[in-house]
Amino acid sequence: MKHNTHIYLAAKAIEFLREAVRDLRTLSGRRVSASVRRAYAAKAKRLQRLLRFHQDDILEASWAPDDLLGDQRRFHTFKLFTSDVLPIGADDYTKLIFRGHYRRGSGAGGVPYRVDHLAALISDFRRLHDYNDHFTVRQVQYLYLLISHYVVDAHVPMHCDLRDDRPGPASTDKPGPIERYFDPGLHARVERIWDRAVTPVALREGIIVAETYKDHHRPTPLSEAVTFDVRKRSDRETIRAMRIPKGGLMDWMIDLCVKTYERSLRMFPVKGVKAKDAREGKGSGEAAALGPEDTRMIMSEAITGLVSVWLAIG
Repeated sequence: MKHNTHIYLAAKAIEFLREAVRDLRTLSGRRVSASVRRAYAAKAKRLQRLLRFHQDDILEASWAPDDLLGDQRRFHTFKLFTSDVLPIGADDYTKLIFRGHYRRGSGAGGVPYRVDHLAALISDFRRLHDYNDHFTVRQVQYLYLLISHYVVDAHVPMHCDLRDDRPGPASTDKPGPIERYFDPGLHARVERIWDRAVTPVALREGIIVAETYKDHHRPTPLSEAVTFDVRKRSDRETIRAMRIPKGGLMDWMIDLCVKTYERSLRMFPVKGVKAKDAREGKGSGEAAALGPEDTRMIMSEAITGLVSVWLAIG
């Protein structure tokens, strides 16, 4: 995702934190007990207050992995592919192959590991803060917002699909089971389409301020699809947190990347996806995949996933 989208989704996750636990469910879909819901409601209230303590940090921290850390190649992706010999099965992850080595100029990515590591770091910081006030509330809040970037990126189809990782002209890598790659520019164009849809909504709600001429108030055909309002019942029913088991965050993140990859196969199933054909829900085939239904699903799941990860950290 791009700049304004990351900020907007982080702000929306904070907004929906308390409402998202009212119908808290396990990963299997079972509703948790009333006592567990009460405990999570108290946790969500404290966490929402913490994340709003320094409001300006939402603008910086949620975008810092791109803007300040520059760790995109290592920690923002988890590139997956399937071979014709071993087609993916719904529950058979032994048939799913992760390209775990680095190639010249690009990497398979380790977003699940980054999220798991940062979650442990946040928990440590919270305990250290209770003992030593050199570890400030602001530092803890910043880390919560920092982790939001990686969780959101794991929902972007191209971040989990090796077809977006075309070898450069100097590379000696052979495609292996992958023979088809996305056309250059598709990834950036899709994220620009979403960012242009989000920007007028975020400006209208005061989540961001205009910094360049590109930050405009004109909505796009997808702007309604990316709008979430905690006061609307239909939106509240869309954002329902999941209870990630203790010690289960890594597995949950890997499962999320697998689901994101499967979505990428559905959205962009054909050879030679053309960046110029990716329009805002217009046309057919892969172009239609960028319509409001898929866009809203990805955005709502990113908010839901972020709330769930924050609550899992505590």
